[in-house]
Amino acid sequence: MRFSIRQILHSKVVQNSMWLFILQIANTVLPLLTIPYVTRILGAAGYGEYTIAYNLITYCQVVVEYGFVMSGARRIAISSDDKENINSVFSRIITARAVLFIISLTGVLIVTLIRGMSPSQIMNILALMIVVFSVIFQMNWLYQGMQQMRFITIVNVIGRLISVGLIFAFIHQSNQVFLYCIFYSFTFIISSLVGLVIAKRKYRLHYSFPGLKGIISELKDGWHLFTSVAVSRLFGSIGVTILGIYAAVEAVGGYSAVYKVPYIMTLCFSPIGQALYPYMSKSIVTNREAAIKKQKRIFVPIMGVFIIMGIAVIVLRDFVVKLLLGSEYLPYSNLIIFMIPQMLFGILNNFLGVQSLVASGHQKQYSRAILISVAVLLVANLIMCPTLGIYGTTLATLISEVTLSLLLVYFCKKNYWIVGEQ
Repeated sequence: MRFSIRQILHSKVVQNSMWLFILQIANTVLPLLTIPYVTRILGAAGYGEYTIAYNLITYCQVVVEYGFVMSGARRIAISSDDKENINSVFSRIITARAVLFIISLTGVLIVTLIRGMSPSQIMNILALMIVVFSVIFQMNWLYQGMQQMRFITIVNVIGRLISVGLIFAFIHQSNQVFLYCIFYSFTFIISSLVGLVIAKRKYRLHYSFPGLKGIISELKDGWHLFTSVAVSRLFGSIGVTILGIYAAVEAVGGYSAVYKVPYIMTLCFSPIGQALYPYMSKSIVTNREAAIKKQKRIFVPIMGVFIIMGIAVIVLRDFVVKLLLGSEYLPYSNLIIFMIPQMLFGILNNFLGVQSLVASGHQKQYSRAILISVAVLLVANLIMCPTLGIYGTTLATLISEVTLSLLLVYFCKKNYWIVGEQ
């Protein structure tokens, strides 16, 4: 028994999970310190301005990431001993992301001109574009694929601490939205650049321009995964975009602030999902039947814990919102009733989609399920948002998550849960 416990504690999956959990604690606990402060200082209107700006750059962030976090991690995990392959993947991803950033920046500038945004709105957006720029140099996919998250975790935690310190020290007025955007972006650019330097030295990475053919090949290889990851990441963004058309800035701010409650709970699950992904990718290649059994044993207790947490948050929603965000946001607390089930279905969809279909190489099926569910999300938002406002947006997102679950179950039965096939 002692030997087996020692084996478990020293396994890469557990150690990787621990470092990811530490990272996620920093991403969860530290926002708990800043969110109550920022939502109160900026107010619903100021926080709404920030949300609208951040919502726009979210689209750019998704484009530049291009799903390389999963596709790159999977390729590194499968052939982590091949130094030539690691350098090739590194060069291609860096270059492809740089090209995608230029395209995204051009698109943002065009959108700001077409929509006739105010100078303050444009400045907020450009400040947050630093986050998108930092994506070019993010090495999380490499560390995750190598199952060595210690270095990037330490760097991210230090960057987050500095960012939090700057927010408390300098954000004191409701008209400091631009400065808040700058401090928010600080964490991402610093952690990305430092993480890149560490990765180059640790893994002896060498950049070589892959050429136009190499860039196109990388983009083609990751297309199906990009569409699935991109569309899934845009679940919340589409709602905020449509809500911004029909609702006041204060309503957008209230919705976005309350959404932080289930979002923080999702962050608690994130390190588990990230640590499992490379492990499950390898396990499925080795023995798919055994991998399926492992997934079931892991899923049940994890889901049970989050269901209990979700019920507690729903019951205590007024207390949670007042404590976390302030009395100004109490009129929006009932949104949590619909947001918590949405969060739970999101965890279920991670197991069905990422840990099962994507990890087993069925990105195309995962992409189809995502695209259909987002089409449902868009239609539901257009129908429900004009009449139900923020509740329409919340219900539309829940409907799309349920739709995604049903589709993923169908594709898993058809392509993954097939006994006897490898």
